[in-house]
Amino acid sequence: NRRRTWKNLKQIIAIERSLSWKPYDPTYNSIDAPGAFLPPKKYSDISGTIAKYTDPQTKIRYSTSDEFKTIRTLPWDIVQGYLRLRNAATV
Repeated sequence: NRRRTWKNLKQIIAIERSLSWKPYDPTYNSIDAPGAFLPPKKYSDISGTIAKYTDPQTKIRYSTSDEFKTIRTLPWDIVQGYLRLRNAATV
């Protein structure tokens, strides 16, 4: 039985360069790989944890009820600052 040998990244890239590839084939060198199958994760604007909820009034994402209480006490200019940081549409 032949034993498998591990190849480092330099060896893999050298092998890829020697093969004939079509322009649309994804390789280790290309950044034009197909998109992700899963939707992007949404993170809380306050704590940075994964957010399950969005405040319908301010459109700020949050993950716990304590964060929701904090969001409701924020002044409008701070809310707009959070939305600007996330590149969300501000009013």
